[in-house]
Amino acid sequence: MLSSVIRAEVQVYLEPVLSEILVDLDTFQSETFKRFDATDRRFDAFQTEVYERFDAIDKRFDASDRRFDAFQAEVYERFDAIDKRFDASDRRFDAFQAEVYERFDASDRRFDAFQAEVYERFDAIDERFDAIDKRFEAVEERIDRLEVRMDRLEVRMDRLEVRMERLEQRFDSLDAKLDLVLKHLVVKGSG
Repeated sequence: MLSSVIRAEVQVYLEPVLSEILVDLDTFQSETFKRFDATDRRFDAFQTEVYERFDAIDKRFDASDRRFDAFQAEVYERFDAIDKRFDASDRRFDAFQAEVYERFDASDRRFDAFQAEVYERFDAIDERFDAIDKRFEAVEERIDRLEVRMDRLEVRMDRLEVRMERLEQRFDSLDAKLDLVLKHLVVKGSG
């Protein structure tokens, strides 16, 4: 009887503590999920921005392709004209050949300039990828910090469980001692 009274008193004492711990755990869980949601939203926005940038790069390459196609068509037209000239006159061959070489030199210079521009664009793209890598590293660092915090919380919860088990053992021990005392009193009272 006395042990049930002690149990009731212990239960009255522990229930608010356990309720408070559960409320704190729910709050922590809610905050953690909010942070994950915020991280997801930021990542989605970042992903959209990256795709928009890639689309812009694709448009620039498409424009370059169109310009190069026009250039190529012009070169083919010029070669056709050159072929007609060769067929028409062998006498002007040397002068014409010099003109063609000059045009090739100009085309080479233009192509070299175009190639340099393409390499610059690739360098810019590489820089953008480096920036993206840095952003991913920052996100990974935040996740690592969250994992550390979660690990700390687990350790604290484990400690709390150990303390609760010890408390339960002490109550069981007190209950057993109380039962012995009551039995002893009952034996003396009846004897």
